[in-house]
Amino acid sequence: SLHPPYEAHSELLLNFTLQNPPHGQEPTSIGIQSRLFDPHILSALSHEYQPLFHYANARRFNCSAGAVCCSTGDVGGGVGNVTANGNHTNDNSTTESSNNADFPGKNSSTDNSTGNSTGGCCNCSMVVTKMVSARNLWTHLNLSNWNSKSTTSGVVMNSTVMDSAEQNGAPMRVAFFTMAAIKQSTTAGDRINTLTASFQTNIEIKYGWTITITGLVNTLTNSTSFLPITTYMTRGSMRKALKVLDFGNTAKWEKGNGTLTLGIQIFRTYAFANYSIEFDLTNPSEGQDGQHIYISVSAGYADLGMIATIRPTRMQAGDANAAPLLTLDLLVKRIAQATPSARASNSISVTIVARAGIEAGSVLEISGLTGSTTADSEVMRVDVGVPEVYLKNSSVSASVGSFNTSGNWRRQEGRLSIAITGYVLPNVHYTLRFTLDNPDHGQKPPVVFIQVTGVSWMPRTVMERAGGNGAALGVALWMAQTSKNASIGQSSPYPSAINTITVTLGIESSIYDMESLITVSGLTGTVTPSGPIQVTQIVANATAHVLQIKSSNWSVASGSLELGFNSSLLPFEVYVLAFDVCNQAPMQDARHVDIEMSGSIALLRQRIRSDVGNFAPLLIGGFSVKNVSQSTALRNALNTVYVTLVLNIDLGRSPLHIHLSGLNGSQTPDTSTLNLTSSDEKSLHVISQYANWEQTSGVLSLTILPFHSVVPQGESVAAKTIRASNPMVFSFQLINPASAHSSGQILVRGSSDGVIIASAAAMARGQGYRAPLFVANFLVATIAQSSVAQSERSCQPLHQPSVCVPGDSKECKCSINTISVKFALNVPLKAPAQLTLQGLTGSLDSGLYELPVRCTVVVPSPSLSAGHVSARVAESVLKAGFVEWDPLILSNTSQ
Repeated sequence: SLHPPYEAHSELLLNFTLQNPPHGQEPTSIGIQSRLFDPHILSALSHEYQPLFHYANARRFNCSAGAVCCSTGDVGGGVGNVTANGNHTNDNSTTESSNNADFPGKNSSTDNSTGNSTGGCCNCSMVVTKMVSARNLWTHLNLSNWNSKSTTSGVVMNSTVMDSAEQNGAPMRVAFFTMAAIKQSTTAGDRINTLTASFQTNIEIKYGWTITITGLVNTLTNSTSFLPITTYMTRGSMRKALKVLDFGNTAKWEKGNGTLTLGIQIFRTYAFANYSIEFDLTNPSEGQDGQHIYISVSAGYADLGMIATIRPTRMQAGDANAAPLLTLDLLVKRIAQATPSARASNSISVTIVARAGIEAGSVLEISGLTGSTTADSEVMRVDVGVPEVYLKNSSVSASVGSFNTSGNWRRQEGRLSIAITGYVLPNVHYTLRFTLDNPDHGQKPPVVFIQVTGVSWMPRTVMERAGGNGAALGVALWMAQTSKNASIGQSSPYPSAINTITVTLGIESSIYDMESLITVSGLTGTVTPSGPIQVTQIVANATAHVLQIKSSNWSVASGSLELGFNSSLLPFEVYVLAFDVCNQAPMQDARHVDIEMSGSIALLRQRIRSDVGNFAPLLIGGFSVKNVSQSTALRNALNTVYVTLVLNIDLGRSPLHIHLSGLNGSQTPDTSTLNLTSSDEKSLHVISQYANWEQTSGVLSLTILPFHSVVPQGESVAAKTIRASNPMVFSFQLINPASAHSSGQILVRGSSDGVIIASAAAMARGQGYRAPLFVANFLVATIAQSSVAQSERSCQPLHQPSVCVPGDSKECKCSINTISVKFALNVPLKAPAQLTLQGLTGSLDSGLYELPVRCTVVVPSPSLSAGHVSARVAESVLKAGFVEWDPLILSNTSQ
């Protein structure tokens, strides 16, 4: 509110405080407008003398400490107070919102206010407005008339976009880094690394302010107040960077917290100029990932002008090896061998994963492989590979060729040097394989080292070696074939039966290490709980060597038995060990069983030779094939049910009793003489003639005989046993339910001589309407018509000669009725299927006629795509789904 007098060409200084946003931004356009309300002046004014703003500008005013704030990682604004320097006084009045869109909301003006910053942010952002009118005006803004709708309530002075102060004084400019990035020159550990920090701000940075770069941790450079720096600057259209001294020649470096502090050595920097600062630090001696680096600006002295700060902002790291303080080492550096046998040709594998990329021109050096008998070679073959999971990436596949396919081998030092001819990608598993001859005597595995030299550099470090027999050039102290005569078998293949597992092994060399353990694994499929288990030795004769078993522990999850001994194992002695387990109920194939020895003397895992037939370890009986289907899905139909069974074990000459359950819904009454029919000549000699049927429970019981009572001439009795993999195919007939019926789960189990041969298991049912006792049904069946109108008595049948044309009201006296039928089936139908509609009585149409019918699929089956629907209908193939027939045209009766 402006109080008179207010003369033309006088300046009015408005001071007010705003809180900056919590993020950096560029200045906004400021508009100014005024309205006059004094009626004496209004009556004297004409259009040409309306008040105008001669000029108007807006700028920031000097504030107390730092007016620009930010949240973590961003720049932002703050709030504070200043002392206004205007010529007007505070009248504590409030200006309500104007009807003009340039002044939305409510604003309060307060002058001569002082105070501290609030809100936990920085201090003030100040807009100072100077206004000069073109005429002498005695003005008084009458608040009661501000929103008056009277045409004479006031005169609006022109709306003006104010001139903004430049640089930091531009109103609502909030400081931030428009660009901040950092990169490095090398990944080499314990080497001098040139780092380049580049940045650009939207404000001028004044003398006395500081720029701080943090996060440069773990370097070997000691703290100093005079770390040499070099600064380059580009701005505008400059094509070449200019070397400047805006930040002097040195900076303060603090090793402990990894902080570099730059002081402004000139009056100010340029806003939106690109500054690049180079400085050297010594990389850590051990590898590390690229660091997250932050940069910030802090105000220096409040009496030097408008103050701004930029809170720490994360700098963009350089790509790949340029990431700041990324230091090369190997995340994986594992070496292993294929065999511990003396005099064996031994494949050595080296797996590496680099933290940073390794440049071409470098050399990978593996040393410490002492003891090998392989002679020096300049061209030792090296095979390089990566796991299959990486091969989908073309750049990884190409990088396999980054290693030379031959290396330089020196026997005395046990050193292999491999040239790197291309870029080795970081975080990719590379496996290098080469062959060395094991020594002709036992030795403990040597300590092996690895390093990178040349363009990329990594200091020598100890490799991780595989355990047990996998330790590179660790050669067993005995000639080992592990278990030359090892074999394993069982006593019972029946479900849920007690099963004696017998392990036979022979050792070529003496095992005298009492700390070694023999582990037999892979015996899964038991329900024997984990824990100690009794193991006995079967001694063939009185002179046999008796083992002293110290421990025997069973693990049901891995199916493994771990054995410890208090006595040595003699060379070439055959040992037979036995223990009992309980088979699981579900069938399973025989297991592949492994044996290994661990401890200070270790033998790698090796497959044990398994017994055959029913004696194969953990072969558990059951039906490996168990299929059931039907011939028809019609209601009340005599339905043939087909069954195919195949046992996975030999049964011998005992009869097999089979029980099928879940055949519920049939109308066939109980009988003990349900006919069975063999559907395969191979099964003729095993299928009994009759089965027992229980309607209520839906259970069919039958017996499969091992052979005919009279063995055909030329065939032995043994040939007529029930053997594994011999299909048993038969069928029987049941009456289908009288109404729609779904097929339920059907179980089959087998027994012989009171012993469960095959536990109950779900059978594989035929698909769709082939599932046993599945009965077809209409899921939807509706019928509708188009007309209820009667035909006139003079109407002639629509489908007889001389019939009138439908729709011809002059000639035709018939009421035409379109019958629409919609139905959905739960089974597919194929031609020549027939759909019959009964009960359509009362039509004038009589006799037999070929009525036109149109069939469309309304809701196709999910198995049919839209592109197949028309073709399916054209082939008269009707899939399960909604089908609509329309029209079926008949003539209504005249009654």
